[in-house]
Amino acid sequence: MLSTTSVQGTKGLINRELVNVIDPDSSTDQLVFSVVDPGSGHLEHLRNSGKPINSFTQQEMDDDQVVFVHHATAPDDSYLSLRVSDGMETSKIAKLRISAFQQVWRIQNNTGLIVMHEGVGVITSYNISFTSNVQQSLEEAQYYIVQEPQLGVVEIETSLDVWKKATTFTSDDLRRRRIRYRHLRSKPNHDEFQFRTTLNSSLIYTFRITFKNCELISSASNRLQMNDVGQSPITQAHLNFRTEPIASSTAAILFVITDTPKYGSLFLSDSKYQMGVGDTFSQEDILANNINYHFFRKPYSFINDSFDYAVMIRGCKNKTGNISIEYRPSEDTLLKANVILQTLKVEEGGSAVIDSLHLNIVSKLVSELQYNVTEPPRHGYLKVNYGDLIRNKTSYFTTTELLAKAVVYVHDDSETKNDTFRFFAYSTSDMEDFQFSEEFIIEVALKNDNSPYRIVDKVFEVVVNGQKLLTASDLKYADPDSDTPPSTLVYTYRDLPNGKLYNLRNLSAEITEFSQKDLDDGILLFKHNGPKYGKDSSVCPFY
Repeated sequence: MLSTTSVQGTKGLINRELVNVIDPDSSTDQLVFSVVDPGSGHLEHLRNSGKPINSFTQQEMDDDQVVFVHHATAPDDSYLSLRVSDGMETSKIAKLRISAFQQVWRIQNNTGLIVMHEGVGVITSYNISFTSNVQQSLEEAQYYIVQEPQLGVVEIETSLDVWKKATTFTSDDLRRRRIRYRHLRSKPNHDEFQFRTTLNSSLIYTFRITFKNCELISSASNRLQMNDVGQSPITQAHLNFRTEPIASSTAAILFVITDTPKYGSLFLSDSKYQMGVGDTFSQEDILANNINYHFFRKPYSFINDSFDYAVMIRGCKNKTGNISIEYRPSEDTLLKANVILQTLKVEEGGSAVIDSLHLNIVSKLVSELQYNVTEPPRHGYLKVNYGDLIRNKTSYFTTTELLAKAVVYVHDDSETKNDTFRFFAYSTSDMEDFQFSEEFIIEVALKNDNSPYRIVDKVFEVVVNGQKLLTASDLKYADPDSDTPPSTLVYTYRDLPNGKLYNLRNLSAEITEFSQKDLDDGILLFKHNGPKYGKDSSVCPFY
């Protein structure tokens, strides 16, 4: 007599390991088993579940088509009584002992979830699952949320990318990654919800959500190098952000352009749309090589360009950045443009003409250029006087205006030795493909046109008939003219009514002249002799 075990209320296969008949004269489909007593359950065909049977063949059993269904309310121990016939003879009754036991489920995983503020996290069977005392049992349970989260919502995916609030879900939903938690408000450290399951309806479980601060991390060089090419994609090597401690979708990491390039443009590969300030793209676009930089015209000079961006994702603090673009032309390309670039000399507060002897670009590739001022002078401005046309503080000029000596630099009269401006010259005709960028240098000849002014003005005190050093803390003048050394500020006096001045380097001779440098160096000694109070009205610096 053989025996087998079964979980209460479940199904189990009847096979040759449990019931076996040897009849060399009959085929397996001729051997028919009859149920004499089903014991604590009934038999079914696997293909016709729910319908009890009273007979089956050896072939059906060999094909794993016969199952025993235990009745949950039946005794734990019983016997299945069978007999078999080949059509001619019938065997004695054989019994199969069936021992049933209760299936017990316990929670296996309740890991909780780590989510970033304002983010989402998918809840899977790796986060919530149950295990049984029956090996290879597949959990098929219904979950009921009995207490909802306070600061977020549990959602179920009802169709592709369509999520709705969930109050119940199944084990299959967890396995298929169709359940998620979405944070809604506040900046908490934790949230939680409680649930129970049909596997053990008497127990309530708590699922905890822990929040982590999100940080955007860059792992790219932020520099695009272009060697004699007019266009290049912005790739992951130039611009690559990720989130920590939890990775986010690359499509969710967005970049907003805050300042555009000066010598070229950004555009989308799939649409050729030229992007401007406020336009956005994603890290996914970068991975797909969908963002490109393109020069306005073909460059015939070294060019340094850049654009600024802000990068953001929900729940993270925004960051700002800059992509620099370095263009290097070939020697052959450089030789195709003959450039005159001479330093302009101007007096402080004056003006000077910028003509073709100072700035001129000659090439067979272009006839007329417009010069855009991309970085204006810091200590003056440019103006154009061309016929009846006057453009003060102009941002551009042309080849024609240079040749006509109509472009003028005006200095702002500040104490600066030099000034510069950057320009971007490009062909005005769409039939010509040419651009050039460089810095123009201006040298300023300073004037000595400012009077010294007093910085320290106070009473000099000394002990009666004593002596004391006279220093810059007692008397100090300064000259607003640039490059005026203290040694050129000279003081002179005709008479001191109550003492004399000496230089420490020669105390034997009274001095009547000294410099600001002498005061700064502390080498002047005053010796009191005479009235307690005195004033020299003739002290004045000159240079």
